[in-house]
This record gives sequence, structure tokens and C-alpha cells, in this order.
Amino acid sequence: MSDLETDDESRPLLLDPVAERLLRARTILISGEITQKLAANVSAQLMALAGESDDPITMFINSQGGHVEAGDTVHDLVRFVRAPVRMVGTGWVASAGALIYVASERANRFCLPNTRFLLPQPAGGMGGSASDIAIEAKEIINMRDRLNRIFARATNQPLERIEEEIFGGRLARANIESLYALKQNLMTLKHAAGPLLLHHEALLRGPSPLTVAERSLIEHHPRIGLGIIKHVDLPAEVLEVVGGHHEKLDGSGYPYHMKSAEIPFQTKMMMIADMFDALTARDRPYKKAMPVEYALKIIGDEVKSEMLDPILFKLFVEANIYQLTAGD
Repeated sequence: MSDLETDDESRPLLLDPVAERLLRARTILISGEITQKLAANVSAQLMALAGESDDPITMFINSQGGHVEAGDTVHDLVRFVRAPVRMVGTGWVASAGALIYVASERANRFCLPNTRFLLPQPAGGMGGSASDIAIEAKEIINMRDRLNRIFARATNQPLERIEEEIFGGRLARANIESLYALKQNLMTLKHAAGPLLLHHEALLRGPSPLTVAERSLIEHHPRIGLGIIKHVDLPAEVLEVVGGHHEKLDGSGYPYHMKSAEIPFQTKMMMIADMFDALTARDRPYKKAMPVEYALKIIGDEVKSEMLDPILFKLFVEANIYQLTAGD
């Protein structure tokens, strides 16, 4: 499903209110069979958003596959536009859908807990004269070789392994995303999907002040992130970090308003790292990256106000830990 409505001639018409809101949030949905019509509509949305700014675009995909060349079109455009495209798999991502999914850089690939992947095995219904059958067979072999090379490059796996697994029909198992590292760590989706799931225009206003109600919605996102990853077999300590990374030692943080004695050590570390990342990251569409020295000063002020741990912050600065991720 693409969000641009079209008439019989596939000419773009007016967006419905939901699609318009999604585009304002720089979000594109792909659901169902990959067709030429879907590829045209998704391409139009990609080009429009890329022409508007270089801010990240988020694409949710749930597809059983479809027309390979239509998938090629979207795959190539995702790689062509300057704006980074964050790909979020959901449900079933197969064949041409998987081809679109791997167009993003590995660090920009995410998935929801029950997503399954299947790589394509091109086939054809051959008929006609012997020469026609020979030509079609050659084209299928060429397509299979091209797709295998794309997936080998995207997953950093040897081409021979991709060929062996696909030919052996072993790619239908649900843990394929782990085997081939198709996706980024699921836990990192808390920042990509959490705010998107709020469905609130406050996220689109840039520097405008938030109302009390809007602030309440924003402060709910750690709970959303925790809800996403709780279905994954992760240690309890990891879940505590995800749910508590916006807490403050004086109880003024969110969403649980815990005080220092209630906050685990690992979470206290993440509170500092996450704040530094939020201040210096260049991939946030709602703000510009802050210079490192300014970010450290702001964090230092919160340490002085007894909101963050002073010993951990001293270690963060003196060991130059911040230099490992500054500006990512």
C-alpha cells in the first residue's frame, strides 16, 4: 500500500489526511505486493521528501514481495537520495520487499519483534519455443546472480554462502535476520519508532514550545521503547536501561520519576550517554547538532544540580568516552 492516491492513469491526486500527516513526519509506508504502481508512488514520496531537506526519512515495510524490477526502482532511489532512509521491517519482509529493505545502510535498518525475512529465489513460468525458454532461463540466472550479489554486499556475507542457502531453500526460518545481520539491534529502535508511535504534531513543530499535554506525550516514549523490546529475550538490566534512560537523580526525570537510590548503575551511565547523544547527534530532524564543548557544559550543569552522577560524568569526560560517538 502506498499513501499517494492515484486515478486509473496513476497520476498523483490529493493526499488523504493520514498520508499527509505521515509525510509531514517524513514517514513512508509500504504494505502488500510490490508493483510498478506502488514503486511509482513510493518514488514520488521519496523524491519529494529528499527535495525538501536532507533530514532522515523513515520507511516502514511489510511485503510478501512482488515485481523485482519495481523493487529495484525503490532500492536504487533509497540509495540515490541524499537524505538517510531508516528502514523498519514489520510482519513479513520477503523477496522484492527484502530487496527494498537492504537498500538502507545497515545502521539504518530496524525491525519490530515479530518481523520475518525471506530472500528472493527468482523463478519463471517458462513457455513458448525452445529459444524463448532458453532466453528466459538465462535472464532468470542473471537476475538471481545480481540479487545474490546485492544481498551479499548488504549483509557482509560471502556470495557463496548466500547462493548455498537460497538454493537449499533454508532461508524461510524466522531467525534469518540474526544469521545474516540484515537488521540493526532491535533495542536501538526505541529512538526511531518510539517518537513516531506518539502520532502527535508536537514532534513536527521544531523549536516551538510544548504545551503540558504535549510534553506528557513526549515523556511517554521510554515506555513505548520498552514495550517494543520486552518481547525480545534480553537481560532485565537491559530493559531497565531502556525504560529509565531519561530519569534524573533528584526524581525530576521521566517516565517513572525515580530517585538516585532506585536507579540502577547501568541506567545512570546511560542517562549521561543518552543526553550527550541527543545534544550532539546530526540525525535529528527537529534540531541541529550542538558542539561537543557546549553539550558537556550543559551536562555538567545538570551534574552540579544533582540530576546526574558526578563520578560517572568525570569518567565520561576524562576517559574521552564521548569521542567515540560524538556527532554520530
